[in-house]
Amino acid sequence: MVAHQGSRQLRGKARGVAQEVGAWREREAERADLPPRFVLPDLALASIVQRAPATREDLAAVRGLDGRHVRDGTANAILAAVQLGLALTPEQLRLPETDATDRSLAPAVTVVGAWAHPARRGARSRTVTARKPAPI
Repeated sequence: MVAHQGSRQLRGKARGVAQEVGAWREREAERADLPPRFVLPDLALASIVQRAPATREDLAAVRGLDGRHVRDGTANAILAAVQLGLALTPEQLRLPETDATDRSLAPAVTVVGAWAHPARRGARSRTVTARKPAPI
């Protein structure tokens, strides 16, 4: 199972919708050999989880979707995944595995990631060095 960022914070039926729509997106991405976000953008996935659309009209109002997502069989497949998610019992919900990282290290990981980011892009870091004042 692919764990989606923030999926642990979902409650009730939203967790089931996230599970089923996320699984549909992964299957479609694999079938089409595309990144999952090309099949269904992350913003659209999050909006679908929050709204749980029941009709094509509801789906058309979801943020992050464009026309290709509400025509042909795609809209029907998304709506079917939403309904499957809503029908899941608590026993059928699969929780993402917790990572082995010590949670107390999360702030340090964030700082190191932010610090290292310019280096990953090949940018030079800006270091300020003190200079002696020029003689008068």
